[in-house]
Amino acid sequence: MLVVTSNWCIPDGSLVPGPAPGLVARLRGEVRRACLRAGFRADGRYRPVQGIAVVCAGDTFDWLTSREWVGDVRPWESGRRAAAARERAAAASLRHGGRLLGTLAAWVRRGLVVPAADRRGRPLPGSVHRVGVRVSLLRGDRDRWIEGMPVPAELAVGTRWTDGAVTVRHGEELEPPWFPGVAEPTLGESLGVDLVSRFAAAVAGGVRSWPSGAAVMRGIVAGRLADAPARLAAALDAGVRGGTLPAAGRTMVADEWNRAVSAWHRAARRLGVGRAEGVDVVDHVAAAMTLAAAAPPPVVPRWSGANESREDATRAAGCREILGHPPAGYDPPAGRLGRVFCIGPQPLPPTGDGRGADSGPATGGLALFDPPGMMSPSGGGDAAAAPFAVVVPLEAPRSWIEWLPLASGGTPSPADGGRAWHGGIWRSQPAPSGRRVVDAA
Repeated sequence: MLVVTSNWCIPDGSLVPGPAPGLVARLRGEVRRACLRAGFRADGRYRPVQGIAVVCAGDTFDWLTSREWVGDVRPWESGRRAAAARERAAAASLRHGGRLLGTLAAWVRRGLVVPAADRRGRPLPGSVHRVGVRVSLLRGDRDRWIEGMPVPAELAVGTRWTDGAVTVRHGEELEPPWFPGVAEPTLGESLGVDLVSRFAAAVAGGVRSWPSGAAVMRGIVAGRLADAPARLAAALDAGVRGGTLPAAGRTMVADEWNRAVSAWHRAARRLGVGRAEGVDVVDHVAAAMTLAAAAPPPVVPRWSGANESREDATRAAGCREILGHPPAGYDPPAGRLGRVFCIGPQPLPPTGDGRGADSGPATGGLALFDPPGMMSPSGGGDAAAAPFAVVVPLEAPRSWIEWLPLASGGTPSPADGGRAWHGGIWRSQPAPSGRRVVDAA
């Protein structure tokens, strides 16, 4: 059995909070339940799975959002000061992620306990069967230096996992802000450091007096960069309407965001992010990121099909791919339907005016920046930025992928249109007879 999770984005704690503490306990429980379910085979008999591979498909940690980068040092630099700052940010992040790392390491050392099977193929109450677990941490865009960091010895570290039939990787290079360039940083890294970290440091004091401020900052960091201004604007408006944020506080936070956008704009010019296909990337992104007083953020022109050559380069015939970075629910080009599954942060849902994030142009190219939708934080914003986890069987017939409900907001709509998820109860894919089976694990 393969368990893939991604985008925990555990920071060093200097600017933004990490994921909710209860998520690790939820992961433990859901993985054990999934292991029990997988033990019931097609013939109805119970037989414990042979082993479990747990793959953290990138961005387990967030080393871009840190006070280490508020000064004149940047994580992509090669000097000693930058290397020391990276190590400090990583060390603090690893400490903050101790609960998750401890759980993963304990699984490797002791295995996962499930009931043994009796002679008639049923779970034997009170029995103990330990299923061996292997854990791999893959490099993402926010923790791409992980291969040189002191993670627990029980955990393997790399860039890709495969068993020959299923491949797991982060896949950030398929989204335009993270396209690898000739020189560092990528556009996404630049935004994460020179915009988001700068803004978080500037409003740290004010956000503490705003009850939902920490959660909003968490959503900005863990969600899609394209949705950051919409997420912030919606949260500010909700705070004013609910009386938890004074109007002056809203103005202060919005002004700080726009100042951070302007500072990023100047820094990006110096970093040499240029033009491509007639689009001035820096100017368009700066316009999209700016919070206007009464108008929604402008729509940025798309780069339709801009990632197609990169997809061709990563294509593996007959191999199912799970990508940790592209948005959950993203539909790949027709030639890869059924072979690519994405578990990255969800786009914010569209609103009544028809504006909102979507899955990219019909050609299959991911949009540079989709027009973000305005939404209330209570409308699913936290769930949209929460880590996801899926389970894939590694034994025949390998016919399904199951979402594990880690976040209270439920799971994203899978490729089957959401039919497998109903009100918090996971239901199996249709059986050959057309009947459904309710999970009772």
